[in-house]
Amino acid sequence: MALLGCSLFTAQVDTANTLQSTQSTPTTSENKSIPDNQTVKKQLITSAFIDVNTFNLDELFDSKGGGCGMTLQAKNEKRTQKFLFFNGISPNSMLMKINSKMTRFSLVEAVGNDFYGQKNFQTFVSEDKKIEVRVAVVQGESGEIESLGISTGVMLVKIGDSFRELVVIGDAGC
Repeated sequence: MALLGCSLFTAQVDTANTLQSTQSTPTTSENKSIPDNQTVKKQLITSAFIDVNTFNLDELFDSKGGGCGMTLQAKNEKRTQKFLFFNGISPNSMLMKINSKMTRFSLVEAVGNDFYGQKNFQTFVSEDKKIEVRVAVVQGESGEIESLGISTGVMLVKIGDSFRELVVIGDAGC
């Protein structure tokens, strides 16, 4: 998705977390330096697991979030109170629930049209610098009392070499 300012991103299946270390008994023909009866552990490559959870308004306010800003939810969760993303108008106010924990992020880059303290393309990094979130949204129609719909968008969550891509909708306002 060029919208996110990077080369093409594709959804990746993260199977690394379901794989465990395996054991095998090599034969003499495989490795002459290992005795025939010696068990060898083969370490499989693992990566950080990304579980993006939804949160409700109570969880948002308990985490000192909420108010004016932008909320996003999965496209299939339209018109529910299950949110994936909140970014307020004050600095360092972006919150997401990652791996069952409300996580705060800082804005590192923002470009595009300005609306309710937001931009069309925003990049955030978690406080521990281990998670990056890129958001690209398309502004929709004006809504009720100081709000603007987010008709479509894409959110990319990255931890290490693992990516999670989510199609989102939402709104911004006060």
